[in-house]
Amino acid sequence: MNKYNLIVRGMRCAACSSAVSSVLKEYNFSDISVNLITGEVTFSSAENVNIDDVIARINSLGYEANISKGAEDYLKEEKSLKLSVLIIISIIGAILLYISIANMVFTNNPAVPNFLNINLHPLAYVITSFILSTFIVFAGFIFYKPGIKSLLKGKPTMESLVSIGSIVSYLYSIGWMIATFVCSDQMMMSHYAMNTLFDSASIVIVLVYLGKYIEQENNNKSKNEIKNLINILPSEATILRDDQMFKVCINEVEVGDIILVKEGERAPVDGIISKGTCLVDRSAITGESDLIELKEDDEILMGSIVVNGNIEVSAMKLSKEATVNNILYLVSKAQINKSKKDKIIDKFTRYFVPIVIGISLITMIIWAIISKDATTTISRFICTLVVACPCAVGLAIPLANVNLSTTAIKNGFVYRNTAVISDISKIDTFVFDKTGTLTDGKFNVEEINYLADKEKVDSLIYSIESKSNHPIAKSICKYYEKDCKTSIFSDIEVDSIEGFGLKANIKNENYFIVNSRYLKDKKDLDENLLYLLKDEEILATIKISDSLNDGSEKLIKYLKLHNKEVYMLTGDSYENANRIAKKLGIDNVKAEVLPNEKYEFIKELKESGKHICYVGDGINDAPSLSLADLSISPYMCSDVASSSSDVYLLNSNLDTIIDVLNL
Repeated sequence: MNKYNLIVRGMRCAACSSAVSSVLKEYNFSDISVNLITGEVTFSSAENVNIDDVIARINSLGYEANISKGAEDYLKEEKSLKLSVLIIISIIGAILLYISIANMVFTNNPAVPNFLNINLHPLAYVITSFILSTFIVFAGFIFYKPGIKSLLKGKPTMESLVSIGSIVSYLYSIGWMIATFVCSDQMMMSHYAMNTLFDSASIVIVLVYLGKYIEQENNNKSKNEIKNLINILPSEATILRDDQMFKVCINEVEVGDIILVKEGERAPVDGIISKGTCLVDRSAITGESDLIELKEDDEILMGSIVVNGNIEVSAMKLSKEATVNNILYLVSKAQINKSKKDKIIDKFTRYFVPIVIGISLITMIIWAIISKDATTTISRFICTLVVACPCAVGLAIPLANVNLSTTAIKNGFVYRNTAVISDISKIDTFVFDKTGTLTDGKFNVEEINYLADKEKVDSLIYSIESKSNHPIAKSICKYYEKDCKTSIFSDIEVDSIEGFGLKANIKNENYFIVNSRYLKDKKDLDENLLYLLKDEEILATIKISDSLNDGSEKLIKYLKLHNKEVYMLTGDSYENANRIAKKLGIDNVKAEVLPNEKYEFIKELKESGKHICYVGDGINDAPSLSLADLSISPYMCSDVASSSSDVYLLNSNLDTIIDVLNL
């Protein structure tokens, strides 16, 4: 399956995007997506496509299609409508409207200069109206060209309605102007001059130009927000290799390279600080305004500004896989995704414009029969065309989606899928994973109770845990790294016991660091403790605690205040789960559940009529995230979890979810 990307300029309403989509459907392409705001058009085909033929077909409708060169193409600012032109035609339009209304309302003594008095100088009135109107009609050619082309091709758009209404009014008025010139009777000349509709032909152009200019600038503003994110990406990195320092393009940086980042510079990669401490500003990426202190073994994001300190960073990801690039991908993807309302509007506008033109013609015929007056007939025809323009309907939702995606980044999150936005208000039940979601996933060693030689126990614990990447293991290692005197066993083999802990073999002796569930045959065990065993002999106990995630208390209070039902689902013990739930005020707790049991629980809630938001960070949360009506993955979660979610948080504050719900 071959995928094609085009950029199409000149689309200004939902009927325009519908017309382009219809052309692509004529070729039987699949996966067709037409983004009205960015102009990005994508489609797929199993066969090779003559892309020049497709581009020519789209251009025949009055648009400008080209092969897309990527983000830099659809992020270009649209400048087809000029502010200077808008100001000029607005002033001219206001003058034209004023002299027209003044002569209609104040027939005996209009508040206009004497030569513009339609009763005294009808010729001067129509000539002035004609000249002023012509300036505005000339500015309207930007709408006439694509509007007439689309109409002739049988795919009329909003611009077709505007063009017909304005051109008919203008030509109709020229006819009455000629009649005024050839007439010799002063009273009839005034009557003919009054029948002109130069003001109608002009004002519709002014109003449409104003609306389109506002839409253009809003669109450009949204593009600039995305470009600002791109602009924070460094182009070079200073690499340390073999005690030498040299600069390379960031695309040449490999995982594991050591990068030097000096004070005032931006981090060129996502990585782990291997040396030094610093204060960083990552507001452009995460939305957090406060400076963050980072030290060795902490993660730093590409684009973060090192405000104070010099650090060495071990590259954790390639440049193209960095968090910032992922955000850009998610934003562009979210704008292409169409919500249910978008799809309804696309279908609506496809039929709406032809129907309006048909109704306008019927209206004209009926009024011609009823009134037998050309002015009344034409004015009713024009009114029907102009009033029924679907531009507001067609542009409101896609424009809102673009603004929403960029505003979301400022607030610290990104939509992977904007299709869920219209359903967020329906969410009545929130289900949270515990570890790494409601809690920060950083564990503290509160106490070690020694039942054997302290020095040997410390060496055993540190040696075993240093072989694991589990958050608990990392926390225990950090506890020991504060005291660098702990020795490590060199000949050690460590295996994971899924759901229970670690098993190690040291000098042909078996050691275990496990939770209480592994020792289920022993009574009176504390669920909050880890146990160091030599075979079945307990050598020490380790008391571990985890702390609440930033913002989790505020979030739960907010949800309960708004009458949302809140659940905690966790594979942890009931004692740990209830301890955290009590701190947060969560009444519904399910502990010691397996991933498939989480999935089944979400399924049961949905079948009971609940609208579910699931928040989770681990690989085992992916099935539940996929099933929920709205799924949210916290900052620095697993790749599997983030790819399964609708919303991804860009900072560690869980109360950012409040902004997700409110935006």
